[in-house]
Amino acid sequence: MQLPLGLMAALGSSLLLPELARRHRAGEERAIVAAQNRALEVALLLALPASAALFILARPMSIVLFERGAFRSSDAEGTALVLMALSAGLPFATAAKVLSQTLFARGSLKAALVAAILGLALTVAASLLLAWPFGPTGIALGVSVGCLGHAVALASGLRRFGLWSPDRALSARVIRITIAVLAMSLGLVAAIRFVPQVGVLSLAALCLGGLAVYLIAALATGAVTRDDWAALTKKS
Repeated sequence: MQLPLGLMAALGSSLLLPELARRHRAGEERAIVAAQNRALEVALLLALPASAALFILARPMSIVLFERGAFRSSDAEGTALVLMALSAGLPFATAAKVLSQTLFARGSLKAALVAAILGLALTVAASLLLAWPFGPTGIALGVSVGCLGHAVALASGLRRFGLWSPDRALSARVIRITIAVLAMSLGLVAAIRFVPQVGVLSLAALCLGGLAVYLIAALATGAVTRDDWAALTKKS
């Protein structure tokens, strides 16, 4: 569930670049901002549930995929913590992917590079700071902090150029997506308690069940519409 959603989000943001370049050449700055916000909506529609599901299912995934042979239970637990820490950065990495497309479209490679360097510097600093008390989990947390810093740097740069500002539609959609993600998360947490021993089949059932709950909740809250589904199907 997590990988397909993350890949679709990355693909959608990449397909945004030609449209932004075309609108930049035409001088349609308002259209650029609107297109970015709509792309962010679709990206977060995919990235937020993937992040939440990866966080909740990190331990079952580690047990099923890695806890065998020389990989002990403590190793699986440590891997789960790393996955949980990395999951926190997924929405920010996805948002950064979308926001960077505008800088590439207008040829502002220097601004994109500066934002990337700031994100990398923050990743290194946070990883070094957190590695001592938390070990590998601290390094993973540092990566997520770096993703956050990269996204913030890109958003700040675009706002300075007058090329991005969140509109009311984006804010409303994020709220609806969050409600759908909460519904999915509660369903997954409840379902895990009824699974006596996690295996390949039960993990697959949890992933598919979580996806089904999210889709139902997203449709019910208006987080996703038929137009969104048609767009995602076309892009994928």
